[in-house]
Amino acid sequence: MIRLDPNTVAEQWNAWRTGISYELAYWSRWLALRGGEFAQDFANRTDPTSPVDVYLEQVIERLKQPTVGLLDVGAGPLCCLGKVSRHSELRITAVDPLADFYDDLLGENQLVPLVRTQFGVGEDLALQFDPGSFDIVHVQNALDHSFDPVRVTLQMLLVCRVGGYVMLRHAHNEAENEQYSGFHKWNLTNDGESFMVWNPRIRMDLSRDLMPFARSEILLTDGYLINLFQKMAEIPVELFADDGLRQSNFQRAVLRTLGVT
Repeated sequence: MIRLDPNTVAEQWNAWRTGISYELAYWSRWLALRGGEFAQDFANRTDPTSPVDVYLEQVIERLKQPTVGLLDVGAGPLCCLGKVSRHSELRITAVDPLADFYDDLLGENQLVPLVRTQFGVGEDLALQFDPGSFDIVHVQNALDHSFDPVRVTLQMLLVCRVGGYVMLRHAHNEAENEQYSGFHKWNLTNDGESFMVWNPRIRMDLSRDLMPFARSEILLTDGYLINLFQKMAEIPVELFADDGLRQSNFQRAVLRTLGVT
């Protein structure tokens, strides 16, 4: 079973915070240029009639519900999810730790998002949402940006209901491709059947480690990776037994960053 080490949070925080300026610079330019070379992506994110893509539609169809609650984690300034499904009404919530900065960028560019991204940290979703709050919890090109991707995945499963889905979409081994610049500290890929999280120091098989309470399924591996976890049982509370120590260590790390000892 996965063991979360509360003593690594300071190191994770210090690695992650160095990427904040890089990420804000990227989105500042992207918004100013209305997507630039990704103009169609910008158009889709700002179109209230944009349909969800075929992979998300497939997952929505499986639920067979009139209304589906979706949480988009690490959503950036404009949620990337389509707003319309053929099978269900969508209720979308978007969170990102840089949400306040993104609000400033949106204001500078006179943009009003269809779904306002609110502040939320992937590593601590359960502080913001009750367990089982969503039918689908989604992340795209952001899990590899987090300072603890294993904890984010567990927290996504925690706020997903039993029978619901956690959907992870990422480029293969993006940290390697980006030479570990900015937020790119983790690689995500598959080795045939398993969803892998790794960097030069550690390698984890999440398909195996989450097996007691989530079933893993790979929807796409060609050029891009889409991995699905269906929640089969509640997440053991023992996995978060050291959260008090972790929170204390995290606060201490942030204060040291600010020059307070």
